Amino acid sequence: MKAPINEIFSSIQGEGILIGHRQIFLRFSGCDLNCEYCDTPHNNYTEISLEEIVRLILNLETEIKHQAISFTGGEPLLYNDFIKELILILKQKTELKFYLETGGHRPDKLIDIINYIDYVSFDLKLPSILKSKDLWEEHKEFIKIINNANKASYAKIVIEEKSTYEEIIKACKLLENYNNIELVLQPVYSNYPCPLSHILKIEKLCSEILGRARIRVIPQIHRILGIR
Repeated sequence: MKAPINEIFSSIQGEGILIGHRQIFLRFSGCDLNCEYCDTPHNNYTEISLEEIVRLILNLETEIKHQAISFTGGEPLLYNDFIKELILILKQKTELKFYLETGGHRPDKLIDIINYIDYVSFDLKLPSILKSKDLWEEHKEFIKIINNANKASYAKIVIEEKSTYEEIIKACKLLENYNNIELVLQPVYSNYPCPLSHILKIEKLCSEILGRARIRVIPQIHRILGIR
């Protein structure tokens, strides 16, 4: 069993509510979406066997202890069978937690793997950044699965200057009845940063729907620190 891997490395988690934790990142190549801000080089990957990945992870964990393994991408849920097998092996060899970072649009794959995962970070993709149809129904089903599984999780919205208030409100409405899921607003990292006034307006809109305690504005800290 092999999977296309962009990279595997140890670093500090730079996004979301687990920011600052030392994690092992397993970055899968390939995605079935085409977001404007995507920063993964999908053509630069190596097919790596399950056994080799286990070896690499154990070597990294021997050098320094980590809080979790982050399955990221690309879209890791394209490889859920591979991830399940990997977790089953690592549970016997380590005490690592397992952290899934996903686009939040493959409920059919999530339901197959949710019981193997400890944390879920999922996106609510705004139509303004997609180059395809909107994903509201997919996100809705995804959220239901996470809620039913009672997993530690948070939703993330990447916001740009062109992000509309209407789509932000629609995204928040998906989370309205799920009080255990927090929302992270992540300004897109680029040479043309999103204006602070726009970010704060969006934060205010979200807090009016979900309550201020569930909303956080968190940039990509690893970008600021200059690390992977």
